Amino acid sequence: MQPADSRERILQATRARLKSGGILSLRVADVAKDADTSITLIYKYYRDRDGLLAQALGDMYDEFRQRQMQRIDTWLSENESITLEQFALLTPNPAEETKPERDFRLQMLATALENEELRVRIKKTTNDVYKWTLETLEVARKKLDRKSTRLNSSHGYI
Repeated sequence: MQPADSRERILQATRARLKSGGILSLRVADVAKDADTSITLIYKYYRDRDGLLAQALGDMYDEFRQRQMQRIDTWLSENESITLEQFALLTPNPAEETKPERDFRLQMLATALENEELRVRIKKTTNDVYKWTLETLEVARKKLDRKSTRLNSSHGYI
């Protein structure tokens, strides 16, 4: 058995447990059983429960943000000219998110308050998303139809 296989099984089992029971109910012993591995190996790879949570939740947070960015990047690449209204519709809509998804993200962010490793990871991802946002706004600005950007005489153009 390769270490990468063990790590992947551990992370898959952790994700499954997080999705079914949430963060507070995660027990390393349950993850070990589900991953068909030992608690000792989990601690070897991830130091402790917080390290395991930081890795699994950090991965899940990164994937959530990547899906959002990919959707916008794809849409922008497929459209030569856009309106401000079209671009605004690309922003995440909390109403489209299910309550369990929203609750899980809130639990994840609350966990980051106490889990330094997760907090650092989320901060890095957030900074990366901020840089991507600035770049994406510039791409979008260049594609905006000037007629659609006229707000009113007091605001001029964007």
